[in-house]
Amino acid sequence: MCRSRPSAEHPVPPGTRDADLAQTSDDFFAEHDLNDVLKGVPLDLAFIDGMHQFEFALRDFINLERASNPTTTILIHDTLPVDELTAERDRQSACWSGDIWRLILLLKDWRPDLQVAVVNSAPTGVGVVRGLDPSSTTLTDHYDEIVAHYLSIPYSDLEQGSKAEMLNQIPGTWDTVQPILPDRPFRHSNVQLLKARKLFRNKMLEFRNGPKAVNS
Repeated sequence: MCRSRPSAEHPVPPGTRDADLAQTSDDFFAEHDLNDVLKGVPLDLAFIDGMHQFEFALRDFINLERASNPTTTILIHDTLPVDELTAERDRQSACWSGDIWRLILLLKDWRPDLQVAVVNSAPTGVGVVRGLDPSSTTLTDHYDEIVAHYLSIPYSDLEQGSKAEMLNQIPGTWDTVQPILPDRPFRHSNVQLLKARKLFRNKMLEFRNGPKAVNS
């Protein structure tokens, strides 16, 4: 949920559509059809990272899945909290992941058809979701019920149980992550998928080396 105007750290490659939109993702999806914005180009990779409260990430996920296809991958930042303080819904510390971990629990419970894993990458993990179904309305139909239930789950449930098992945690190595990404040969026409994999590799390196700045 980005409220400030985003800016690219590096020059945007020629031919890339630069969607520089200074608005919340809720407003964006209310005003735009993502398929129209992409002008027919399949959505290969989406990265959810913004407002660190899980219902915002849930709405982003729902909206992105509507524009997905069988090969789409959705990444979700901050899905592996460090401790209870940094997992507070309201920021209490410099490192802050919020309660995005709840989104992983609900996807496992309500959408067993999805492939869900959390990569153990510094500082607070990244979720990887595959097997998306743009026709599914399960999360939308039960949105209020889902939000109420998962907000009632205390962080202590993670600590008292097996956090790694509850969040489908996997090691943060490329050898581990690569098998859960799309497995199909590259085609010269499939430039978007090539860019998506390159972006993911760069993100993995960035997470391993630690953040350049604290997320807000």
